[in-house]
Amino acid sequence: MRRIRPQLEELATAFEQVEMLDPLQKSTLILITDENEPGSLKEVKTTDGTFQVIAGCRTGLSDDGLREELSKIVRATVELSSFSKPDRLAFIEIIESWAKNEPRANL
Repeated sequence: MRRIRPQLEELATAFEQVEMLDPLQKSTLILITDENEPGSLKEVKTTDGTFQVIAGCRTGLSDDGLREELSKIVRATVELSSFSKPDRLAFIEIIESWAKNEPRANL
């Protein structure tokens, strides 16, 4: 993850810039580990308004492969969350651009 940290920071910054129409949760926390089955995604119940998941990730990936894997995890998390449809679509658009390494005005 350290190898692509600057790219992840770009994604986080783009997410922070979204003006949500209907914020239904305080924050989203994604714990990514190679100790769980790759592709697995499990919601962790919280009581503080945070939507939290733990996701399994493959190891030994190139930077591009890791970016692709992480985009799938983040997208699956967004789709699982309680975001309103317009907010969800805004985040998915950002994820798709980030996954393709496309320049965006807000990315």
